[in-house]
Amino acid sequence: MNVTLFSKPDCKQCDFTKREFDKHGIDYVTADDAGRQKCIDLGYSSMPVVLVESGQEIAHWSGFRMDEIKALAYLEGAPQ
Repeated sequence: MNVTLFSKPDCKQCDFTKREFDKHGIDYVTADDAGRQKCIDLGYSSMPVVLVESGQEIAHWSGFRMDEIKALAYLEGAPQ
């Protein structure tokens, strides 16, 4: 499973998402403004945007979504 977090500087929701990913042991890579076009292509205009790729399945969301983070942690077998 590949998790990409698109974020920007001075973004509280981005920082909250990173902190929760770290807390739950979710492995992820960050992308900054270089990934902006990808976010626009997915239909998002605000950060953070999380992109999860697992085999043929792709999921994504925008904003600080604790429900999505917990579901992702569960799928990865990370501690709740």
